[in-house]
Amino acid sequence: MFLSDLLPDLTMEVPNLTDVQGMRALGRAARRFYSDTLLWQDRRTYSLAEGTTAIRLLLPVEDCTLKTVNRVYFEGEELSPITEQEYVSNLDAAYSDHPIGFIPSTDGLALLVAPPPRVRQDNSYAVNAIYIPTIEADELPLDMHSEFEPAYVAGALAYLYATGTFLNPALADVNEGRYQEYVIQAQSKRDRLYEGYAKTVSYGGL
Repeated sequence: MFLSDLLPDLTMEVPNLTDVQGMRALGRAARRFYSDTLLWQDRRTYSLAEGTTAIRLLLPVEDCTLKTVNRVYFEGEELSPITEQEYVSNLDAAYSDHPIGFIPSTDGLALLVAPPPRVRQDNSYAVNAIYIPTIEADELPLDMHSEFEPAYVAGALAYLYATGTFLNPALADVNEGRYQEYVIQAQSKRDRLYEGYAKTVSYGGL
């Protein structure tokens, strides 16, 4: 879906709203919604070359950022997060057929596993990651969550009515309440769709 398709819903409530203001508010609301709900999850498989430790993660679309990784599997077996000290100490260990765990890379789009494999591991790693759209995003590839489009509108209106140009604290509170109701519904849907979401490894700067 496209956030820009929701602009009429905003201008109906805020007649003097410009498209630029509306898109900024919708972008903020969508980003906040998926940050609050962790509903945008994606699992991909990755390979790792012999003697290397970094798995470069791919974004599902251009206009999104990685929020967190909540599950990593090696050949179907779940790996646990390890500390930086554990990672470094295992770099000098003998090459292995099985990693002991993973940590996030400092660049924010990679996982580091240790010890390094002694042979190439093709499609051996499955990474379940959580994403949020950028503020500039218009298209959201999330048709399976289309029932929450009103949450973007409510969140955008709550933001607009809380700012100086369209300040209206009463309407800001009403729309914030609506937004929070959708968040609760989305969190319930997330818990039904994805088990074990709470085990997260945060990435800095997102």
